[in-house]
Amino acid sequence: MPCSRSWQVGRGNLPEPMAPPTQTSPALERWQRLQAMTLSQLHGEAAECGIELPEAASGADLRMAVLCARLARGETLVGEGVLVLSPEGHGLLRSPQRSYAEGADDLYVSPQLLRGTRLRPGQWVRGTLAAPRHREKWLAVTHVESVCGTSPSRAAHAVRFEEAAAVLPTVPLSLGTAPALAALDHPAALRRGQRVLWTLPPGVPRTAWTTLLADAVLAAGPDLALHCILLDQPPEAPVAVRRALAAHDPLRWQLASTTFDELPGRHVEVASVALQHAMRTAEQGKHVVLLVDSLRALVRAANQHIPHSGKILVPGLDSLAFVPARKLLAAARQLEGAGSVTVLALEPGAGTGPVDQAVTAEFVERANCIVQLVPCPTTELGARVDLAQTVLRP
Repeated sequence: MPCSRSWQVGRGNLPEPMAPPTQTSPALERWQRLQAMTLSQLHGEAAECGIELPEAASGADLRMAVLCARLARGETLVGEGVLVLSPEGHGLLRSPQRSYAEGADDLYVSPQLLRGTRLRPGQWVRGTLAAPRHREKWLAVTHVESVCGTSPSRAAHAVRFEEAAAVLPTVPLSLGTAPALAALDHPAALRRGQRVLWTLPPGVPRTAWTTLLADAVLAAGPDLALHCILLDQPPEAPVAVRRALAAHDPLRWQLASTTFDELPGRHVEVASVALQHAMRTAEQGKHVVLLVDSLRALVRAANQHIPHSGKILVPGLDSLAFVPARKLLAAARQLEGAGSVTVLALEPGAGTGPVDQAVTAEFVERANCIVQLVPCPTTELGARVDLAQTVLRP
């Protein structure tokens, strides 16, 4: 169906959506409260709406049922999420709180609305919702209220990340608020828009260093946004990092993660969506720090997921396996006339196997800075920054 100039999509006999709500509208707050509810709270909410669902129902199913019930009784709801494009041509809004996982409560964006608003993957989209009609799976966005915190027309005309000139980073990224990182605060300090590798010796608690760097980034300036990507992790690691970040303003950080029991394609997907979201954010003139653990995990996942080209770099490692990690690392840049993306990648040491050595060599060569950590058993972090072995490049 064609879109009107106000970027709305007709819904048959359903009434046209109301004017888009403001940032603090009750319609948005109702949706946000549902997203934050625990499973037991969602069961209570479903009971209040007269919905009978099995105790084994997932949180996504419960949210979907409650949202449909509220829309059926005439409430206006506004939802939001990061836009992911499907192979069928439509879009879905997914939540970074659930690491962009597919769920029954995804929000559907029609191909007509995608074209009418010139939406692109990775954008943060907010819009008015309507209940699914016959045979439809998802709640649908019928009116786009905002894109990346601005109007849809302004977002559509923003500078394209791939087309903007990348200039040499000049603005310092000061992480010296953490004593363990104070050695990096000097005239040749890190810069916003750099590609920085943190090489960790074996046995060092990586979650502790992830939390340390996340806290330091958020303390480095109120205009910095932190996007944390944890790949192929033990289940407790993302929980620990999320709880540590909960002390900070939730509008300034996001965390997307996968655990080691998930399929390789899931690791690649999460990294891709998080990267696109960071790029779209930088297009709006904002400064994003991507904290990644780790590029090696992404290469290993891509090596199993992406169809092999037949070009083998070392036994067991296809050349195409590097592509997703290269894209992520190459996205670190200062955009001329816009924002910046900085990549801080926590990487284990070179290792002894040929695959690990090839991965390490690939990214050490392409980084602006290699921060070398050496064992220090007397500290809780288990390591310290060795400035003598740290490499700083323009």
